[in-house]
Amino acid sequence: MRIRPPTLFPAAQVVARLAVPEANLHGVSDANGRAPHLIGVAFDAMGSRVSGAVIQYHVESDGGTGSGFYVEGVDHLLMDSVAVTQDDGTAIPMDRWVTGPNPGTAAIRATPVDGTPDASVLYTRTVSDRVPATLRILSGGEVIRNRPGEIATRVATVELRDEQGDPVTWGRVAAELVDDDKTRSGLATAIRDMDANGRATLEISVACWFWRGGPTKHFHIEIYRPGYRETTTQSIPCELILAGAP
Repeated sequence: MRIRPPTLFPAAQVVARLAVPEANLHGVSDANGRAPHLIGVAFDAMGSRVSGAVIQYHVESDGGTGSGFYVEGVDHLLMDSVAVTQDDGTAIPMDRWVTGPNPGTAAIRATPVDGTPDASVLYTRTVSDRVPATLRILSGGEVIRNRPGEIATRVATVELRDEQGDPVTWGRVAAELVDDDKTRSGLATAIRDMDANGRATLEISVACWFWRGGPTKHFHIEIYRPGYRETTTQSIPCELILAGAP
């Protein structure tokens, strides 16, 4: 098990409970990608948050998924990680949990080094056997127009479905400004979680600084599912209009 030497950790109270929101306790993700952080909050017996507590994470079973903790420079995923709780008691493993290529459910046990017998928590992280296939812009897909120096804001709602046409209710969609002609436009990046209906609403801001090639510059915003950009991308057109242009 890979942990830092105990002398590097500050002393802490005994952890009586590791609280985890239900939505974070059991997570679903796409294959070969990132999964929700294994977040928890440490409390002592009096209900106060515990800072400086060491939490060890161990994969009890990867469920055949091939998932594990990613460490830069290591050519395989690890089965153990560690966290030190922050000032507010929050614990997040120092290594990112990464999903493997195979469908299934992994189980990860989080155990405080100085904790009561009931303080450990079992997380599950499922790799879905469904593939995000189609994304549709339900609203907010009209062209965005603004002038140099202005910031335009757009709220767009999208829907993501799998190859069977069923809603994809896990994971995220992202928005990114694509500016091939270098207008120095930006601020379009946004990421949102899918809801129970397979929908997400993104607030997108576009700032345009200059354009010297003509009265109007055309570019666009791409909304897509990370990991499935080639098959799920939809675009919102944008126009940068010079002062004086109709």
